[in-house]
Amino acid sequence: MGCNKMRNDAGMNALPSKPKAEPSKMNIYVITHVYKGILQDVKAFTKEEEANKYEKALCLTNGIPYDATEREKYYEENEVDDDISKWTVELQ
Repeated sequence: MGCNKMRNDAGMNALPSKPKAEPSKMNIYVITHVYKGILQDVKAFTKEEEANKYEKALCLTNGIPYDATEREKYYEENEVDDDISKWTVELQ
């Protein structure tokens, strides 16, 4: 048979089937800074390392612990007007 055609079990001409590709997933990392309930800063990154670097700099600038566990404890023990958060959004 010519033209890259194949015959299926029913004897009909069919083009070769292509394997189905898995849908690609992509993560977007979003850093937010809220001060006294007002969104001050929001920035999105496609690379987690860049998001972490930005989050760390934002924490240092505002006197907030960078480590997530320490930050949570800090928020619980202190009345803080700043809230810095990291969000991961999975796109398909």
